[in-house]
Amino acid sequence: MNIKEKKVTCFIASMRGTNSREYEVLSPFLQELKISNKVELIMANQIILNHCCGCCQCFECGVCPQDNLDDMGEIKRKLIESDIIIISSPVYIHHISGIMKDFIDRIAYWSHVFELLAKRIIVCSATETTGNEYVIAYIKKVFQTFGGYVVGEISINKFINDYSNSFSETVNNIKLSYEFPDKCKTSSFQEGQFATLKDKHLNGGNTYEAIEWCTRGYLNYDSMYDLLRNKL
Repeated sequence: MNIKEKKVTCFIASMRGTNSREYEVLSPFLQELKISNKVELIMANQIILNHCCGCCQCFECGVCPQDNLDDMGEIKRKLIESDIIIISSPVYIHHISGIMKDFIDRIAYWSHVFELLAKRIIVCSATETTGNEYVIAYIKKVFQTFGGYVVGEISINKFINDYSNSFSETVNNIKLSYEFPDKCKTSSFQEGQFATLKDKHLNGGNTYEAIEWCTRGYLNYDSMYDLLRNKL
């Protein structure tokens, strides 16, 4: 492995903690990453995370009033400071766990300002039977709306014991993303999202989102592909 001096944050959204299948599978990968990188592991059963209350203040001013009442403010800081983010959820009836949904809801406004722009994202899911594809597809789409660049997908189930190939492929994809940013790809959904938001903020304004788009220079780009490629 040759990823050096990167900040890595891993969030495992299983309330089973160290007894979870995700922790069992990802631990060797995280240990290897620690050799030359700073790795932070966040376990769902070890944090306090309140439900989103639907007040929409985060969309209006970029601040969640609950961030000082639980651990989410600190978690956000760690994500923003990271270069590589690993997101893992167990499959609950072909969907993410409840705490993963709370986690996503609390940073939903990031989808309007691409707060995780060009962060390398690794998406993981674990199941006893079926449903990994639905969970991985959902988390992947969500973190793409946050501006992240998905470099790996790890599907965990009880029939696979060796994930070394998945880890090696993911590491290689991370390296390639740094070496050849021009080869990055965006989805039609991302392009539609970018076009819609750019049209909304073209005339400026005093809203939180409009100010962020102007300050971050997003209006200077013609597409999400151009923005992402430049930041990668």
